[in-house]
Amino acid sequence: MIEITEKFNNLRKKIDNLDKEILELIIKREEVVKKVGELKNNSYSRIYIPERENDIFKKLSDFSSLSYSDVKNIFTEIISFCRKKEKIFKIGYDDSSSLLAIKNIFGSHITPVFSESFKNDFDYFIVPAISKNLKQLLNKNWQIINYEKILNNTFFVFSKIPNEIKTKNDIFFVTTNKKINSSSIEIDKDLFLSSIYKKELDKTTNFKIIGFSNNILK
Repeated sequence: MIEITEKFNNLRKKIDNLDKEILELIIKREEVVKKVGELKNNSYSRIYIPERENDIFKKLSDFSSLSYSDVKNIFTEIISFCRKKEKIFKIGYDDSSSLLAIKNIFGSHITPVFSESFKNDFDYFIVPAISKNLKQLLNKNWQIINYEKILNNTFFVFSKIPNEIKTKNDIFFVTTNKKINSSSIEIDKDLFLSSIYKKELDKTTNFKIIGFSNNILK
């Protein structure tokens, strides 16, 4: 019994030491992010770059035995913690179901603001596919830059600034006057929101691109 207790204590000490190392590395990461933020402010670059975050999750997943999803869950919070040195995002939402999607995408270090209608002073606005504000956001020329699927619901992140195109597997969001595929969302009787791959754009006619998202293991 004494031997088992001693082994437990030794393992707990190892865990405590590892926790300290992890925390020290996160603090170092935060310091580097702060320097990056200073450079961004000087060049008016974007702060939240979803395609860059997807690259991080994919590379770390490939490097380790962890799945993309596990890496994303861990590092979304780390990135969110470090990013707060640059800015605390003000994120609008119009439905309580969006709160989990907001946390999954941006982490905890944000300011979510409920609003029944779209307002232009938000950094980002997130809506479920059935939102009454969806058409209003499209009419304001905001771009879809990311999305999150939770059970059978899809949530879209809108921004004033579009993503950068990266690969042929990027998903483009387009509005059309008819359904393109089974995932097309009816906004009204004359307008649909559809998603297609970049490589399929040439096969599609009569559409307007209203955003795109990097498609790494979505």
